[in-house]
Amino acid sequence: MNVRSRFLTPVVVGAAFAAGVWAGTARPELGAATAALTPVFTPYSDVVGGKWMKVAPGVSIAGISHTASVDFGVIQISSVGKHTHHNSTEYAYVVSGTGTGTLGGKSVAVKPGDLVVIPPNVEHSFAASGAPFRFVMTVVPPIAAGDMHMMK
Repeated sequence: MNVRSRFLTPVVVGAAFAAGVWAGTARPELGAATAALTPVFTPYSDVVGGKWMKVAPGVSIAGISHTASVDFGVIQISSVGKHTHHNSTEYAYVVSGTGTGTLGGKSVAVKPGDLVVIPPNVEHSFAASGAPFRFVMTVVPPIAAGDMHMMK
């Protein structure tokens, strides 16, 4: 990793995380959105050093922020099979690890600094090849219960 990347990655991650926390209230588990907003800056190292919640096989989240219009947090993937979301767009900025992402049938190597945009109804999957494989993830609107459709 060059000097520019070592400097920019924490700045981008910190700014993105602060924006997500500003957009919603940090919560320890997925649940209903709250009306109160609490501005806060949280270092990335504190987020990934905190509590991880398993949300699906091979997928965990930390530092989740939630409102009625957006979810934001850090996601760690070992492997998640091909699936779609009918109503949500996912924006994933890779912050650590490496892996393979498959979008709409096309597989690519994914590494820190890559931005992955996943529109609704696009089949996608990820598999880690270097751990920990982590993304700063923004989901608009939040993925509703039952809107993760696994493919065979």
